[in-house]
Amino acid sequence: MNHCRQGHLRRFTSTGFIAAPYTSMHYFRSLAWLISVPRKSITRRIEQRRLKSTRTQTVKRVTKTLIPERMTPANQECCDFSNKARPYVYFGANASAHRPIALGYVSERPNNKSFRAVPFPEGTFGVLYYYHDRTHPAVSGNLRLRICDSPGSFGRGKDLEQGIGEPWSVPLFSLIRSPCYTPIRRLLRMEGLVDNGLVSYLEQLPLLIG
Repeated sequence: MNHCRQGHLRRFTSTGFIAAPYTSMHYFRSLAWLISVPRKSITRRIEQRRLKSTRTQTVKRVTKTLIPERMTPANQECCDFSNKARPYVYFGANASAHRPIALGYVSERPNNKSFRAVPFPEGTFGVLYYYHDRTHPAVSGNLRLRICDSPGSFGRGKDLEQGIGEPWSVPLFSLIRSPCYTPIRRLLRMEGLVDNGLVSYLEQLPLLIG
């Protein structure tokens, strides 16, 4: 009876060597490959994989302040949301101390199926800020995204839209009542954009379901 000899070969990969089952034929083929491939070629393949991995790393988006006038002194940088369905954003000067928030553009439900997040449009590059029209009640405030090249060009930019003439926004009611927006709520209160009385009022309002 002819039995195939089994064992383990330390196979070369981009991260080093790993143990893998092999037969005698596999051993000689692997050995021939290692001998035939120049060391420089192996090193080049490893570097190419590392470079590809670096390019696909997640970009860290940070919003240090929600007040446009404070953005330049705070060294606020613009963030790129282009083509992202649920981009993560950190809020606060000490952003690393808090968890990031996933922001969405809009959701759609094609053919009555499950809701699907629509990615932010190409060219969505700018800063998040808090907007409140002083001629309207304080409860009408909301989070918006200003498309601009830098905080210094905020005034020359325009708000991201999610419809014709309708700005993309997250209403203050959601920012206060939804647990997922806790870091934003904390920043709003710290910067004096909302007071305790307004927060208490919104917390007592009934949630709209359906």
